[in-house]
Amino acid sequence: MLRRLLVSFAILAMGLCGFSLQAAIITNPASIIDHTTYITDTTNNLDWLRLDDTRTLGSSFNDVVADASLTAEGWRHASPGEITTLTFEFGSTGNTFSGINDNAGLTLAIAPFIGITDLITNPPEQVITQILGVTNEGGGAHTMFIFENSAGVQDYVGRFSFFSDFQRAPDLSHFLVRDAIAAIPEPESYAMLIAGLGLLGFMARRRK
Repeated sequence: MLRRLLVSFAILAMGLCGFSLQAAIITNPASIIDHTTYITDTTNNLDWLRLDDTRTLGSSFNDVVADASLTAEGWRHASPGEITTLTFEFGSTGNTFSGINDNAGLTLAIAPFIGITDLITNPPEQVITQILGVTNEGGGAHTMFIFENSAGVQDYVGRFSFFSDFQRAPDLSHFLVRDAIAAIPEPESYAMLIAGLGLLGFMARRRK
């Protein structure tokens, strides 16, 4: 009982002194499956297209909406809420869309899975990793999210209104999602299933 009281007091003291407890960022979440060109968030049952896809990187909102290949594959713009749920899978505490944040490492954790849109090396000693993507809030309103890591240390994550459906930029892409596609078993899986069924049939005949 005394130990619990001491722990509670320590947590309270840290809060009063201006410290914050930060959840550890997860660099390889078990809930995320990497399919190379897209990822699957199994917790929220969503597929996410990589932002470095040539059909979205550098394209405007209208370009993406009019791309028949994206539509045929079921892709649509993600909502800001869906962006938040994705960051939760990487250990985000949710306080991530107001500039300098307390989720250090979030950008570099997400980047290998979702792709980066720009890598700035000027000045050479300071490498800045950026992920810039547009989402759809509905009703014609769009939001641009920026995930940025400077020199592998400090993260900046911001959320800004995005007004033009026609705006293009080389380092701007789009957060696209779709309902997760059920995994198709590999041929080896079918072979193992048939072999297993055959073995069960053989054992049943022997019992007779």
